Amino acid sequence: MGKRGSRKVQTRSQIQELLIYEHQFSKRGLTLACIDEAGRGALAGPLVVGAILVDNLDIFYDKDISFIHGDSKHLCENTRFWAFDIIEKYFKYTIGMASNKEIDDIGIVKATKLAMKRALSNLNFDIVLSDFINLEDYECIAITKGDEKSFCIRLASLVAKVHRDNIMKDYEKTYKHYTFSKHKGYGTKEHINEIKQFGISKIHRKTFCYNI
Repeated sequence: MGKRGSRKVQTRSQIQELLIYEHQFSKRGLTLACIDEAGRGALAGPLVVGAILVDNLDIFYDKDISFIHGDSKHLCENTRFWAFDIIEKYFKYTIGMASNKEIDDIGIVKATKLAMKRALSNLNFDIVLSDFINLEDYECIAITKGDEKSFCIRLASLVAKVHRDNIMKDYEKTYKHYTFSKHKGYGTKEHINEIKQFGISKIHRKTFCYNI
């Protein structure tokens, strides 16, 4: 995505195509909570879930939110922070987390669902839209590749990514042997070399690092 001035304005029909799932439930007068996670495959740090409350689709047609395209992981950092500012301005969102210790203790699937429930606990909604993960305790629509098919799941993904990136940057101040601000705890070659040289820290997931 280029400079703001180069962002092409979406037509109403194009925006409707982005909100196919959201419109299905909005027409029935239902409020959505859209959720997604960041950090599921990382070797260190928490798993973070972002949840977005969607109770009015008019905002998508009145504002420049529809400019936010693509997987949050593939957006440049400046674009992510720009998009996060827009989300923060127009939406109620919450964060839920599962620590590296919880991931080790109960496994990544249960830890993901735990973090999702924590994020949802402070929102009032009728239906959850999630990226692939089904939450049995809620009326939940689990969408395969949900961050590609649901625009609001994509926004939730972006919230989770920005929040988790900030956490990992702060961790680097304490764990100076690891360049968390760069690799964010994922299994890059650089990070694996750091683990081999300095061992695992208190925020590493032992069950993810056992064969390094």
